[in-house]
Amino acid sequence: MKLQYFKSSGANSTQKETDTPFVRPDSAIFNINSDCMANTYKKVYLHLVFAVKNRQALLHKDWRGRLFGYLFESMNKRGNFTYAVGGYTDHVHIVFDYNGKELIEDLVREIKKSSNHFINENNLCPYKFEWQAGYGLFSENHRSISMIINYVKNQEAHHSMKNKFKEEYIKMLQDYEIDFKEEYIFEFWDETDEVGLR
Repeated sequence: MKLQYFKSSGANSTQKETDTPFVRPDSAIFNINSDCMANTYKKVYLHLVFAVKNRQALLHKDWRGRLFGYLFESMNKRGNFTYAVGGYTDHVHIVFDYNGKELIEDLVREIKKSSNHFINENNLCPYKFEWQAGYGLFSENHRSISMIINYVKNQEAHHSMKNKFKEEYIKMLQDYEIDFKEEYIFEFWDETDEVGLR
């Protein structure tokens, strides 16, 4: 089965380096060609969240849009159709259709590793950049996926209203009824921390 993807002009890796999230355009068209009488069909919506390690190395608004673009393209190149990448100073959200061709642990490890290298190689951050260990991964319902995409798209506005990442993340864990201990989740930084935003 051959999948062709077409999109109108919009966000891409060459756009202005702002904190603009990368979102799959509404005008995307899918053309599926199959020579088989029957095939396997699946749709696995996943919402991935991971966080910055060091308080000094937060995602500055001048370049985090470039990072989002890199993550968007990297996920797609690995065969995971990506709907949105967004975030704020200390964390990233990625909404995608998981293709199941590699273990989740391997996918997340490689995405974090390559994006970490991308940031340091391009000197985007004045400090040595690293992601924290661990991640949050949540399955999403087809009926609510548009709402989730918009939520990721509007991360800048959401956190500009003083909604902290810690509160956001703990609420996600609670909403999905995931057992956790606060000492074993991310270390959280103040999103208005001047040290990391110089």
